[in-house]
Amino acid sequence: MKKEDIEILSFDDLEEEEFMLNDKSQKKEEKPQIVEEIIEEIVKEDTIIDTKEEKDLYDRIEEAENEILKNKPAPVEEKEEPKKKAKVKKEKVPKEKKVKEKKVKEKKTKEKKETSKKLFWSQVIFCILSAIFIITCFVHYGSRMIKYYKIYNPKTETGETAVLLGNSITTSSSIETTGSGLYRVSGAYIYKGTDVDNYVLFNNNLWRITKINTDGSIEMITDNYVNAMNWNNKISTYKDSDVRKYLNNVFLNTLDKEYLTTLTFCEDKVNDITNMTCNDSNSEDYVRLLSINEFLNSMVDGKTFVTSGEEYLWLYDSSDTAVWHTNGSNVSSSDANTGNLVKALVHVKNSTVLLGGKGTKEEPYIIEKENKKLNVGTYVKLGEDTWVIYDKKDDVLKLSLTNVLENTYRFATDKNEFNPASANSLANYLNNTYFNSLSYKDMLLDSEWYIGNYNNSYEDVTSKKVTSKVGLLSVADLKYDEDISKFYFLLTPGETYYTYISGEVLRESKITFSRYIRPTISIKKTNIKEGKGTRVSPYVLEVK
Repeated sequence: MKKEDIEILSFDDLEEEEFMLNDKSQKKEEKPQIVEEIIEEIVKEDTIIDTKEEKDLYDRIEEAENEILKNKPAPVEEKEEPKKKAKVKKEKVPKEKKVKEKKVKEKKTKEKKETSKKLFWSQVIFCILSAIFIITCFVHYGSRMIKYYKIYNPKTETGETAVLLGNSITTSSSIETTGSGLYRVSGAYIYKGTDVDNYVLFNNNLWRITKINTDGSIEMITDNYVNAMNWNNKISTYKDSDVRKYLNNVFLNTLDKEYLTTLTFCEDKVNDITNMTCNDSNSEDYVRLLSINEFLNSMVDGKTFVTSGEEYLWLYDSSDTAVWHTNGSNVSSSDANTGNLVKALVHVKNSTVLLGGKGTKEEPYIIEKENKKLNVGTYVKLGEDTWVIYDKKDDVLKLSLTNVLENTYRFATDKNEFNPASANSLANYLNNTYFNSLSYKDMLLDSEWYIGNYNNSYEDVTSKKVTSKVGLLSVADLKYDEDISKFYFLLTPGETYYTYISGEVLRESKITFSRYIRPTISIKKTNIKEGKGTRVSPYVLEVK
């Protein structure tokens, strides 16, 4: 390379040029020899190169570098020699071992087949059981659907669509906002006041509708007083009371449960009627008492169809020290051993069909077919006297007169025990003078009458009994009282020289005081000649 062909570069330019060349050569190879010679020549001359010649120099360097790389042979890849397979020396398997292995193999094959077979049959059984389950569900729920369709879409004997009691009342009755009548409250319907047509004939007795629930079911209370009795011998909750026990044993047994469903009562204590709660409730019973709220809600202008006057009617609410009851148009509380009146409340199913009636006392709503049966609660007529069946055992009926005798009489002069042999006693009068006055006396049976003391429960009265033709009611017997204005003697003795009387309340009276008399008799079932079995139209029985 001649000196005139190149210009001399500065030292800084050379450093920069060398750096660039070194950077390119890192990915290729070492700097070509010609490039080194050119650089050496430039350095030796120490000459400054202008811009044009500098560019030419760069081009020459790059061309030389590319030419050298182009002609360089490609690296030769080293081939890996294939590995020689190791020769495996086959060991000779003994014949016994082969036989054993064959048996093991055959056993495994057999077990596999058996497993597959078991799996197959288990699948078959599963499929059969599944099919049976599906069919059972279909039949069960299909039959239930049909059942409830029939319940809520009942038909008459002629095939016509029947009318449900709740639906009929709510669609045909006018809704009131003032005065007596049917009110709509929170989606339900309640009766208020006194002038209301809410009578229902059930079990041959009159009931009064208190409420029609949102589902169409009905709550109703007896028009007559079932009994008069102590709540308990000491303060207790309604759940533990003797009254509750009586209603769901003695009284419930007289009703047809086919029409009924359970109802709810609150178990919370009520110490202040302005602050009542219902955190705990019970839904086990078919029969219960009325509540404070239910009684007060039935009021219009201080009057209600539930009570007729100032009588004390037990409610199911209790406080820490007393039990609540009605008191005219308000409520008050008394000791648990007070003998207040009892009315029973039941819950009628929403599927109950209306068979007839207008809801009046003369024409009450009819929900039962006339069956001409002599059941408890049925009214019968013997001669000129009307009786109500209050007890029944096999074909023997116990009857109590629906009214009291015209004349009063003292119970006894010396003892509070019902004894027909005692002269100048009520027992002697009933089984002689009164008995002989009956035109149907030959029908009367000798019967047992309970005369036990009333201590802790109504069940105590069964501890002692007497036999006679004519008797009286005990504390435990159903009363079906319509008129409570007159006190009448009971068989149940009290303290010495005292016996219990029933009327506005249950209380004790001196045996020497004259009281009204309500006799009881016992007869065998006999033929029904006519009538409907109600108080207004009792069955007329054949007198032999």
